[in-house]
Amino acid sequence: MQATVKVGQVLRTLLVLFLASAAVAFAQDNPLSTWNKSTYGKVKDVLLRSAEKVPEENYSFKPTDAVRSFGQIVGHVADAQYTFCSIVLGEKNPAPKVEETKTAKADLFAALKDAFAYCDRATMA
Repeated sequence: MQATVKVGQVLRTLLVLFLASAAVAFAQDNPLSTWNKSTYGKVKDVLLRSAEKVPEENYSFKPTDAVRSFGQIVGHVADAQYTFCSIVLGEKNPAPKVEETKTAKADLFAALKDAFAYCDRATMA
């Protein structure tokens, strides 16, 4: 159980790091934007691999009723991707409400991949 809690903490920490770095425009060609693009790629890889490797039965795991399940965290990350990357792209947020509408691992993983594909466009903007 502690390992699952630590995975959630790691995912939240990585999300915060990504969101902080997303505040800088990706289109500029400078050391900071280069670092942001590199960090984005690494965080994307870690989050997608984590979401893929966690077994289906653990997607509903909640250490307490007061916190999100692992699946809800995956959905929350997907929703956050759309929120922040739509701003970078200058588009209306598609707001798929992944956290609220998806519970199965396959659906959440697909939604996370789609969210990163959407953000990949922002890294090239």
